[in-house]
Amino acid sequence: MGVDFGHRRVHVVVADAAHEIMVSGSVRYEATATWRTRTELGLALVDRLSGEAGVHYGALQGIGIGVPGPYPAPDGAAWPRSTTAATVLRPAPEGVDVAFAERFDAPVIVDNNTRLAALAEAISGADSVADLVYVRLSDGVGGGLVVGGQLVTGSTGLAGELGHVTVEPAGRPCRCGKRGCLETVASVPGILAACWEFGLRLENLDDLAAAVRRAHPVVDRVLREAAGALGRVVGAATMMLNPAKVVVGGEITRLAPVIVEQVAATLAAEIFPTASAGPVVAAARPSAPQLTPPGEVPRNRRREGPFRCTPLRLRRSRPCPFLTSGVPARGTRCPDRVPTPRTTPSRAAPARARAGPRGRGSAPAGAA
Repeated sequence: MGVDFGHRRVHVVVADAAHEIMVSGSVRYEATATWRTRTELGLALVDRLSGEAGVHYGALQGIGIGVPGPYPAPDGAAWPRSTTAATVLRPAPEGVDVAFAERFDAPVIVDNNTRLAALAEAISGADSVADLVYVRLSDGVGGGLVVGGQLVTGSTGLAGELGHVTVEPAGRPCRCGKRGCLETVASVPGILAACWEFGLRLENLDDLAAAVRRAHPVVDRVLREAAGALGRVVGAATMMLNPAKVVVGGEITRLAPVIVEQVAATLAAEIFPTASAGPVVAAARPSAPQLTPPGEVPRNRRREGPFRCTPLRLRRSRPCPFLTSGVPARGTRCPDRVPTPRTTPSRAAPARARAGPRGRGSAPAGAA
């Protein structure tokens, strides 16, 4: 089960062991709603989805909860901590993790929702990468960093908060207490506010989408300026991390493709001039489930064993859906399987193969 708490809505997705989405839904709340209210609405949404689709949670294997950032770890927090019903792998605001763990008797992990989206973009699909920068434009602007296949959180959980990088020192106040953050320029409310300043009164994303379809010059200017600011921030992150891919997410990127186009153009001008090739810049994948032809195994599923996800050091607590009773079906082969390299020490130099420095014939660390 995945539960995504945004600034103004909670979205729930329940998937089976094969990562096929079974039910999903969302409900909105006020930005000022307390975490108790948000938690109650999230639990009520899960119950409603269960009743409508006839889905039961007796065999639920885990719950991932995303919360808006910044999401620093509380001082002195000990992980994991136990409840009477289950194990909570990381603390969350006002006990939302404990509420879900006790309700469903399943392990819960909590992190910044944009960081979790970054990890999903990095490990999903045939084009998975080990190094990625992710930015989501929504009611706020969040970011996530994946380096070497690992989600980067930082010493206090603030890594990847690109939305609070200052881009206009004398700009609009930000809810974080600073002024002129990227969030004040490139978030949905920031873009709508900029349109108002130019005399174009847009109330919501629907109005913005209609203006994009009309190719309104004010909207085009505001979107390009916002995307340019985003591109400069992402460019700085790219120079530091050298990612293989940059992903821009958020509903507004689907309504206004010019955002991703402008980010790519700005990024190309920001990265190291002699770089042979910059990162791929792409819009985030849609969250809707994709249909798979009968008998075909989706390539975005992650399985046990030496598969393509192994370099990302993922861990699974369930058997591979491609296997039957723990044994591959006769005459079949997992399309994601990558042979495990085996290194046999030579008789001529056994000491070097076992304990010597890495050479051309030795196995990389951790390959055994």
